[in-house]
Amino acid sequence: MSEPPMTSPGDPDALAARHPGTSPAQLAEIAVRRWDLHPVIHAHPHAHPGLRQWIAQVNPRPGQSRVAPHGPQYGPAYGPAYGPPGPSRVPAHGPAYGPAYGPVGSGSLPSGPAYPAGWTTPRRSGSAGWLAGCGCLALAVVVIGVLLLGAVGATLSSDEDRPSDRSPSTGNRDGRAADALRAGFDAERKKYHRLAAVLDGNPVAPLITHPVAFSRLEEQAERPGLSDYAVRSLVQQARRMRRELQRAVAAAEKRRVNRSGSLTEELVDRATDGFIDTRWDAASACPGAKEKGRITTGCVKGRALVVHLLPESELDGEWEMRMLVAHELAHVYQRADRARFKNYRGRADRLVGRGLFQGSREKMADCYALTYYGRWTLSQGSTTYGYGYVCGQAERTAIRSWAADLDAPMPG
Repeated sequence: MSEPPMTSPGDPDALAARHPGTSPAQLAEIAVRRWDLHPVIHAHPHAHPGLRQWIAQVNPRPGQSRVAPHGPQYGPAYGPAYGPPGPSRVPAHGPAYGPAYGPVGSGSLPSGPAYPAGWTTPRRSGSAGWLAGCGCLALAVVVIGVLLLGAVGATLSSDEDRPSDRSPSTGNRDGRAADALRAGFDAERKKYHRLAAVLDGNPVAPLITHPVAFSRLEEQAERPGLSDYAVRSLVQQARRMRRELQRAVAAAEKRRVNRSGSLTEELVDRATDGFIDTRWDAASACPGAKEKGRITTGCVKGRALVVHLLPESELDGEWEMRMLVAHELAHVYQRADRARFKNYRGRADRLVGRGLFQGSREKMADCYALTYYGRWTLSQGSTTYGYGYVCGQAERTAIRSWAADLDAPMPG
């Protein structure tokens, strides 16, 4: 199936605006700077009510703003589908998310372009274009930016994750306070890395630990002259990431015991050490096959932390269970691969971009399953699995190299 476009990997604002873990302060910062993202920010669960009200005032019809999508994206990866005579199972794709946390500013929200209610965003032919006509408009920008900062600052002062309720405007007036805040960040960083070490050698680690996002926080923390407010924001985001990682580690410990006793769960648990969940709800969780005579048997969606499958009783024996799980795990690995890089373009993207696997991530996933089990056919009895392409030796060599680089399981 064709894959829908996604936000450009080079647009961190758009990625952060779409990610469910972005903080209210960062959403406010992006909202003032990026009017094209107002529809996304307005709908974000962490958007402060005051921010939503401000967007409604300055951009009354944000639903008409659209972010032009760029480049390829991983979509729900749908498992192969069966049909009548000579049934065929075909995996496909759905939305992927970018990093959990975006960059942190210098400590104050930007007072970028803001307009009174009822105004529409003017076209900008130059940096001074919208300021040239009237000094009062420039004043409105500053006033609205300050009001927005106050609204979000008030919200964050009551946030349970905040280490202090001091105003963002206090800056670095108290050196001891700044040192204490940095010590708080260092403590969270050490806890995070101890937890992340649990996933060393795990192919899905980048999906769980968000290394690019945390590295960005560490880089921000090294910047000189950060205000107390900026350091608080760093501590808050580091704590949130550490807690999310801690929950994931605890959940994996419970999950890896294969409570269902099923082969499919055993395969997923063994490959990911319990960090990826297995659910037998493909009929409701996965979009149906578009081609007549095909049935969707599995998919990977969203953050790729769950493999959705049909119940084992509806699959064509152990052969299909193993091929299906290997195919869907390949999609999980593709996304984990992408999450390792700052530009969110993994080795799998580059292999497909060079034309291997006929330029298809689905056929690459088929090739991973075929290579893993040493098979040279996608058929078993009267059933045909996958996308109809059996990869050659050169592509299998590329698959093995890719799997080794990612620590993905692959028999010798």
